[in-house]
Amino acid sequence: MKRIDISFLRLFRLMKNLTLCTCVVITFVGTYLYFDYVKCEQFKDTFLYLYPFGNVSSIVQELKKTGTTHTKEINDVYRLYNIINSPKNACKKPVSLLVIVKSKCSNYGQRSAIRNTWGKGGNPNIYVYFSLGYEAEVQDAINKEIHAHNDIIQGSFDDVYRNNIYKTSLNIRWISVHCSHLQYVLFIDDDYLLNVKGILSYVRMLTSLNISNKMYGYRGQCWKPIRLCFHEKSYISLEEYRYDYWPDYLLGGTILTTMDVVIRISSAIPYIKRISIDDTYVGIAAHLLGIELIDEKRFSKQSRSASQMKYLLSAHGYDEESLIATWEEFTKL
Repeated sequence: MKRIDISFLRLFRLMKNLTLCTCVVITFVGTYLYFDYVKCEQFKDTFLYLYPFGNVSSIVQELKKTGTTHTKEINDVYRLYNIINSPKNACKKPVSLLVIVKSKCSNYGQRSAIRNTWGKGGNPNIYVYFSLGYEAEVQDAINKEIHAHNDIIQGSFDDVYRNNIYKTSLNIRWISVHCSHLQYVLFIDDDYLLNVKGILSYVRMLTSLNISNKMYGYRGQCWKPIRLCFHEKSYISLEEYRYDYWPDYLLGGTILTTMDVVIRISSAIPYIKRISIDDTYVGIAAHLLGIELIDEKRFSKQSRSASQMKYLLSAHGYDEESLIATWEEFTKL
């Protein structure tokens, strides 16, 4: 009996110590997260004055009124690269939505799957164009694809991940030049499934509210730059971006906005220091221009089943086969 009492006492002390340790850890983590959040919010309040040309909004206003500005450009992306292939008669008819699909030259299967599913031609309410860089090894195949489908916007930069900033910048420029009469633009990656009926219904709702100066997507808040150099895709050096936090930004996989926003960002890009991560760069531009970022969780970060897609606007993570299979099942619901 005595041994049992001793064992029970030891167990009680052990549980007590574990509970105490757990409370200390939770308190420490909670305190750290709280002060980290406060620090982040203070950063966002002062970012406008920290980043080069914090007066970007004034520059854009000056350009709109006078067509010129005395401010010297610090981002020469529009001079470095240009569009080498563009759809003929692009955006000639008024439609409810322009969809720009960010793709890679070698991702022909993904583009083919989209053309045969949610991006299938014949829908009078949307335009779907694919945005590519340049790969000499597959350019002959790309030329055939252009001839067959007339739906490719191609830039002169190498088509690698770290050049997505050029792809996004030139997309924005191209839209502002060729499609400025349209009202809504959706940017989406080629591994996403789009609920077309859902997004068109969403656009109609936004139209009824007469919205402007807003962007909709999956919003990241108080996220930090990745400083680990072995994380090649997302690594950001202190030289490239010296701050501890990003301003709020939308994940680039799916972003919906209005043409007024696209035109303002297009005008601002030459006056915003370039970084290699396009999602965060657009977030910086939005912050400097006072564009409101709306958190829309129906743009899912993960792949979803056909039945789940009824309640979502888009979902991420589909290869060619799964995109077609999920779409076919979705259309039968």
